[in-house]
Amino acid sequence: MEDAHLLELDFEPGMHLFGVFDGHGGKEVAMYAARELIQTFKDSFPSKANPFKGSTVDEDLLDPDSVEQALINSFIGIDKKLSTKQVKKELMEIRNNNPEGKNPFLELLGLSDEIDRGKTEGINIFDSIGCTANVLFIHEGKYYCANAGDSR
Repeated sequence: MEDAHLLELDFEPGMHLFGVFDGHGGKEVAMYAARELIQTFKDSFPSKANPFKGSTVDEDLLDPDSVEQALINSFIGIDKKLSTKQVKKELMEIRNNNPEGKNPFLELLGLSDEIDRGKTEGINIFDSIGCTANVLFIHEGKYYCANAGDSR
């Protein structure tokens, strides 16, 4: 199984975030995206107009255009993080902590056994995997849907 999901009711009062992430080439990116989306979403509003920066949520700053841009920025932000050494290290930890069988993409490349034996030097296995995403943010009866990849 290469899927992950996010189900957060009332992550802030009256705000809900749902997501389905379909891993392509492995489960690691899908699991990482599901784990990181809420904080990345909160951080993706412009700093001067971020409704989540104070001790309480400034709901006047949650206009449809800002929410739409924050969802787009969230996807872009997670994508950028995936190329960092720190996140690649986290992806390897996710892989090691969730060994649900062999990764078919790595098997196709003939790398699965090497990785299982810890021979990963010089192999950038996480450069070729990713995930699609379907995300729904609900606030005050308004629904904001976003998707990335080949999922809708």
